[in-house]
Amino acid sequence: DVICGGWIDDAAGVVNVAANLGWRNVHLGTMLQERLALPVRLEHLGRAKAIAETLWGRGIGCANLVCVEIGSGIGAGIMMAGNLLKGGSGSAPEIGHSVLDLHGPECACGLRGCWESYCAGPAIRKRIGCCLTTMPQLKTSLAPQSTLAELEAAVGAGDVLAQVVMSETATYMARGLLNVIWNFDPSLIILSDFVVQECPTLIEFTRVALQTLQVVRTVDIPLVVTAQGADAGVIAASALASVHYLEQLSIS
Repeated sequence: DVICGGWIDDAAGVVNVAANLGWRNVHLGTMLQERLALPVRLEHLGRAKAIAETLWGRGIGCANLVCVEIGSGIGAGIMMAGNLLKGGSGSAPEIGHSVLDLHGPECACGLRGCWESYCAGPAIRKRIGCCLTTMPQLKTSLAPQSTLAELEAAVGAGDVLAQVVMSETATYMARGLLNVIWNFDPSLIILSDFVVQECPTLIEFTRVALQTLQVVRTVDIPLVVTAQGADAGVIAASALASVHYLEQLSIS
């Protein structure tokens, strides 16, 4: 089993679009099958992670959850009433392309102001550079090339500019998550991928930002980080293999 982000046609084994990779109509399943001389099944990364969380992770026993992956982009896997959401063309759920601002930064998908253009890893690092330019009066340990781990350390050290970067990111995180909450009404939101692993403080900032949003419904949905860490992708692929194996046993 192979997992990949983007708009995936799992039945055909085709990556229709993976904007952050620059892929269009890549027959990944066929390519790997020919190279490895083994059967290959292709699945969407976020959906596979949602399956893994319900089998072995934070989502055990939860029928309605959203697993949000925040890395080079933002994707998700959504379980509703115990069923995995895929959509008519297999593109669901590409929540990172929810538009927060029509005049926002350009996204790899071709739109402007997508959620991931504010909160994905590259966007956060770009925000560091912008804040360094617009707030030169603030003494900081950060530099334009600083990593997310260095941002996290700077926030912990009380660096004011780092706290501004984290606070602004959390504001956009909260807005994006509010869209998820309104549209899918999850009982649980699980966060995954390298941004939340390297910037755990972002989760605390986001919880605070969510509580400041004045809306007519409650937004106190549990917000947790995957317990599967950096191995979440590998575990997700193995979850698919386990599910397919059990399906074959039930058929036989």
